[in-house]
Amino acid sequence: MVAVCYDFRPPEHINELAMIIIGNRAHFLAVGGIENSIRSLAEAAESKKIPVVLVCREPLKDEMLDASSWRLPRKVELVCYPDDSNTGLFSRLATFLRGGVTLPKIYRTLHNRDPHAVVIARNHLHVLAARSAGFEKIRYLVPSVVTNQLGEEAKGADISSRFKILVRMVIDGLAQRKALKSSIPFVFSQCMLRQLLHELPASCPKKIIMVKPGINCQRFRIATTQEKSGLREKLGLPQDRRVCLFVGRMVRAKGLHYLIDAMTFMPEDCILVLVGEGSEEQHVLKKVS
Repeated sequence: MVAVCYDFRPPEHINELAMIIIGNRAHFLAVGGIENSIRSLAEAAESKKIPVVLVCREPLKDEMLDASSWRLPRKVELVCYPDDSNTGLFSRLATFLRGGVTLPKIYRTLHNRDPHAVVIARNHLHVLAARSAGFEKIRYLVPSVVTNQLGEEAKGADISSRFKILVRMVIDGLAQRKALKSSIPFVFSQCMLRQLLHELPASCPKKIIMVKPGINCQRFRIATTQEKSGLREKLGLPQDRRVCLFVGRMVRAKGLHYLIDAMTFMPEDCILVLVGEGSEEQHVLKKVS
């Protein structure tokens, strides 16, 4: 039996925290929901006057960053580490259950600064690195079940790529299961909760905390009827049709092939608008045609 806790209030001792460490695999300015949640967490902690250290990977070559929408708060410290995907296979296999080659060193340095800091990780390798460094207060905001996501990507890949993905499924799947046992997991939705309980029941602790994300009303609001009409005119969209909109990365794991198939069953006054880029872009265009 897994207890699901709904907690919308910060702990009463929040102002007593010496430091919060937020860890993520991708760069904090990468375009994505996970990175958006990390930026919101950093802002919330800074507003409480809690020291924040943001640990993330350096930008990859040609990686799309959203530098215009967010600036690092003045009191948030940034620690970037190089991508270790090119590290030798033996080194990666020997260290993956400790969080890799580079991350454990970073977390050991941070542990020396403040062993009582709270770690909020959006990636399983950060959980393992923090645990190996000695941190005890680790919150794991689970972004996805790794084996599910990689399994979808493998379906549309060639033989060589599929083999590499299957190897990653084994390695990262094992690492994620260990991360779940080494932390307090949080989820943002019932869907994510069901996936965890269905796919990784033996790895889930007795307590999974659900926090439903809010909406930043300074960035998002409902458009007026006049604004909607103006936006449709500006974007060249018909005024008299219902629009189904997708915004995100065009990768297999997003299930765009299901969405495109579903449109064949929709009424004639419905159109689908896809916004994004990714490895599946050409496949999506081919399927649409």
